[in-house]
Order: sequence, then C-alpha cells, then structure tokens
Amino acid sequence: MVDTPVKSLFGWEGRYRSVLQAIPARSRLREGVTVIIPSWNAVELLAACLRCVEAQDLSPTRILVVDNASTDGTRELVSRSRKVEVVRLPRNVGYSGALSLAFPLVDTSFVAILNNDARPDREWLLRLVGHLREYPHLGCAYPLAIRTDGTIDTAGDVLTIAGFAYKRLHRRGRLVRPRDGLFVSPPGVAPVYRTVAVASAGGWDGMLHSQWDDVDLGIRLWNAGWDAVLDTKVRVVHEQGSSSSRRARSREFLAARNEAVVLLKTMSPFLLVLMAPHHALFLILSFCSHLFRGTAPAFLAGKAAALASLGAIAESRGRLHPVRWVHIRSLDWRWLSVWYGLSRFGGRRAPTAS
Repeated sequence: MVDTPVKSLFGWEGRYRSVLQAIPARSRLREGVTVIIPSWNAVELLAACLRCVEAQDLSPTRILVVDNASTDGTRELVSRSRKVEVVRLPRNVGYSGALSLAFPLVDTSFVAILNNDARPDREWLLRLVGHLREYPHLGCAYPLAIRTDGTIDTAGDVLTIAGFAYKRLHRRGRLVRPRDGLFVSPPGVAPVYRTVAVASAGGWDGMLHSQWDDVDLGIRLWNAGWDAVLDTKVRVVHEQGSSSSRRARSREFLAARNEAVVLLKTMSPFLLVLMAPHHALFLILSFCSHLFRGTAPAFLAGKAAALASLGAIAESRGRLHPVRWVHIRSLDWRWLSVWYGLSRFGGRRAPTAS
C-alpha cells in the first residue's frame, strides 16, 4: 500500500510506513491448502491461471482471487466460477498489499501463492504440499519457474554481500547444479507455505506494495527458524512481467526503495556493517546504470524515500525477534561479476529479484 504524503524532491510519492506486526499462531487450522491469486487488470492471464489451478491433482480447499480494483472484466470472470472466492479491493494496493489483506482469511494448514501470469503443472500442489507434510522444519516449498521461451526464469533469489538479490539460474537453457551454501529466498511466482510459518514470520508486509516482497518474507522465515526447499521436478511457466509491465517507472522506484527497506529491516547489525562498503560501490554502479537507461530519477527517488522512512524501518525492525540471522558465509561474494552480467553494460540485462 503506497502511502501518499507530500511529494518528494523528485516528484514521487510513497514513503514506507511500519505495518508489520506479529500474527498470533493459529491452532485451529483445517487440513488442506488455500490458493491466493492477486490480480489487477489481467483477465486473460487470470483465466489461464485458474484453469491450471482447477486441474491440479491435489484439489485446493479454497481458491481466493484478490481483485486489486480491476476494470477489465475480472469481476465477470471470477463470478462465473463457483469454486473461486473473490476479495474485491477498492483500490490497487499492490501484490504484497493484496497478500497481507488476504492472509488473515486463510484457515487451512498450507497456503499457496500464485502470480496471475503463472501456469503450474498438475503436480504443483501435490508435490509441494507433500514436502511440507513430510518435513516439519520446512516453512516453504517452491517449484522451478520456466520462461515462455523454455529457459529458466528462477530457481530462487540469491542474496549478495552487496545487498542486492538476483534470480538463480536465470535464462539458463538447462538445469545445472547451483553453488552450495548460498542463502536462497523462495521466489514469489508459485510457492507453497506452511500457514503457521508465515504467521510466525509476521506475514506479508503490505507497505512494500510490490518488488522485494518475496525476498523480505523469505529472509524473515529464515530468521524465524524455518527452511525452504526447491523441487526441480515441479515446473511453472511464468510469463515474466506480463502482469506488471504497465508501470515501469513505479517498478523502478519501488525496487530502489524496498531494497533498502528490506535490508535495513531484516539483516543483523554485524552483517549490515560488513555489507556497507560493498553496498556503497553497488549503489554508485547502479546509479551509472540507471543514468544510462534513463531511469535515474526513479532510482534516486526510491532511495530518498527509504532515507525518509528510517524511523518506520526501525519500528518494523523492533517488532522482529529472530532466532537466527542470515550468515555472512551464505551471501554471494562474487557480486561484481554477477551485477555486470545483469546490467545494461553486461549486455544481457536480466532482471534482479522482484
């Protein structure tokens, strides 16, 4: 939920406010899985997504579509299905905003999150819920996301010592063994969570709106003592960016703001100090890259909004009580070569974690 106070120096709105709070553990959850699909003005993508959900080998207990004030026929689409429950919002509160409002409605042991531009295979729920049932220490199980051209979209988001995250195995033509020992956050495409795990981590931070919301929850799940697992046998086709390509400048702003917010909110003080020199160099290089691409105003506005939100970040941080922190050895130290490959200068302009 992007706040709208006085506009910043760069003409942008959206200072972060602290809304994250502890969610009581839920003891009366019924067995089953709830699928939550946030959607905004993407009726054709949503229709294809719902067909995949309804064809699952393990039928979901509930299907919740969170309609972010769509105006394109989404209401008519979901009203035709008796299996779909609709949460209609009066305005667009973003991806994490929609999830934060829908999560209190979940009354099942597991909750699956699905992008409206994602098409999971039939075994998606059966296999991922199976992992969570078999291993009590797992808070999340997630599939391999595939692009429409057949290459890999993501096998999780890897966090670097410079403070940015990137998509593991992005645009690889085949599955290769990734580096061991790195901290990998579940991506937001089609993960399945244990409901009590999400509750213990504080749920989704709706004030992030979108961008970095999946990394934020992934780090907080780890800090709360939960692990995650990737099942490479489960595939989901992801039409990357199809549901959010209309607002490129807002996306750049939110990515710049939320990157700083999430790091300051979730990393240990010791790790923040060690990351500082790497992050400073990364910011300089990122500014040059944004300047080259013409998106420097949005980048600077995002960082300015983060600086203006330090009080709220400290308040959110004070509400967290980690049982463990992300360790320095689990961060990717080869960030410079990774960043160059992802940047415009590297020639292949792959997206970082969203």
